[in-house]
Amino acid sequence: LAAFMRYRYLEHIQMIDGQLAGHEMTIAKKFVVVTGGRVGSKENIQEIPIRIELKEGVYSVYIEESDGVSRYDIVSNWRPGEICLRATINGTSKITAQVERKGVKYALVLDGAHYECMVLSPLGAELQRRMPVKVPPDTSKLVMSPMPGLLTNISVKVGEQVTAGQKLAAIEAMKMENTLVAAQDGVVAEICANVGESLAVDQLIIRFE
Repeated sequence: LAAFMRYRYLEHIQMIDGQLAGHEMTIAKKFVVVTGGRVGSKENIQEIPIRIELKEGVYSVYIEESDGVSRYDIVSNWRPGEICLRATINGTSKITAQVERKGVKYALVLDGAHYECMVLSPLGAELQRRMPVKVPPDTSKLVMSPMPGLLTNISVKVGEQVTAGQKLAAIEAMKMENTLVAAQDGVVAEICANVGESLAVDQLIIRFE
């Protein structure tokens, strides 16, 4: 379904006026669906080669699997931007899925299960494999502002030993006071903001050793 969605998006782009004569967009037939993985890791990533053929309103999706090639004929009036995709597969199976495009990713909810994947060209998949992994920063020893607001109180000082659940600071936002507490035991290494200061989202307030 994600590959079908990608193909429909490309068809939509192909209809844009003003393309240079002789350089009109053409839609490739081969794609790679990339699933799995997580932030900061390329473990469990699966690449699935796919080919799509369009004939008389039927989108035939060929999926290369370890035991051969599977074919799925999709008939659907779905248009890019719609959140509900209804389709008939192989002439008999009728499915309804909630779909969304998230940047380069496609998100689908089908039969209560949630799926997310990328649909790339073979070259795009090759380049994706070569991209370095961006490791998320370690913020376990940082206390940052969860929202814009006014820092009204700091309840600890540098060198103080704190325990999990202990009050650290308070932020006033939308006329409500929000208390920040320690997620774990630790020693305060630095106070990085001042009482009375207007804070931005994710601004550093306290750093632990």
